[in-house]
Amino acid sequence: MNPAWIHAGAMRSEANNFPGRDEVNPQASRECAADLWNQAGITNPREEIDVAEIYVPFSWYEPMWLESLGFCERGTDGSW
Repeated sequence: MNPAWIHAGAMRSEANNFPGRDEVNPQASRECAADLWNQAGITNPREEIDVAEIYVPFSWYEPMWLESLGFCERGTDGSW
């Protein structure tokens, strides 16, 4: 069995009551992903990551996270 190594960690949050907040595509998720990949030395997450366990509390979160984390291009999550 091969070990799984964690090379980085990052966390962001946004104010829930900010009137200009985009709940479908929050800026914090994109910033967090960019920081995470930078720490780990990853330039293309789709090509360089074999497995990702993503917390998805609601069905509409999954496409948002796939896009924000760079596993698919923005607006293409449905076909990926």
